[in-house]
Amino acid sequence: MNCAKHLSGGWWFSNCGHSNLNGKYFNSPPPKQRHQRKQGVFWKTWRGRYYPLKTTVMKIAPAEIDYK
Repeated sequence: MNCAKHLSGGWWFSNCGHSNLNGKYFNSPPPKQRHQRKQGVFWKTWRGRYYPLKTTVMKIAPAEIDYK
């Protein structure tokens, strides 16, 4: 499967169905069809892949930081 074509963007490591932070932004109500909503911005473990998010924030920190 071509994840970029299937989800209209690229944001995955080894599985293209768990998150899509570079998907389409839906201005007003999201599309009614599930396969179209899946092309939006989503995080599956939070609200599911059919709940389009409006924004995301990605934070990156050096690996050697100890967060205890």
